[in-house]
Amino acid sequence: MEPPSRLCAQGHFHSGLDLAAPAGTPVRATLAGVARVVLSPAGYGLHVVLDHGAGLSSLYAHLSAAWVLDGAAVAAGEVIGAVGSSGNSTGPHLHFEIRRDGLPEDPSLDLSKGGDIPRHGETPWSTGSPSSATSPATPRASPPA
Repeated sequence: MEPPSRLCAQGHFHSGLDLAAPAGTPVRATLAGVARVVLSPAGYGLHVVLDHGAGLSSLYAHLSAAWVLDGAAVAAGEVIGAVGSSGNSTGPHLHFEIRRDGLPEDPSLDLSKGGDIPRHGETPWSTGSPSSATSPATPRASPPA
């Protein structure tokens, strides 16, 4: 895990948590919100931003697939995509950010405030076994069966 609030290997400010996981691992929304799906060939690569209202948003980056449609309402815990290595990435992982009024916050602070702490072998963003990835060009409303 690469922590936020430090310079990353490429020399720029790292504003989120990098959480290693196998490619295809389902990624779940931390809070309910409205999805914005973005495909960028560099930087974050395929990523989903959830607008939670009141200036709060979360970002899930380097995905191999987005399983929500742009503008869709998303429930907390809903699968929104799959871990990948798109964009500027050195291997499969989830880059996770929390932003308040557009400014990054340390997501590990929210995780330490007494929310659901994952048991050994679990992650806060996924459950179940890795699924096969879909094309980032065809986001779906739900993950493949």
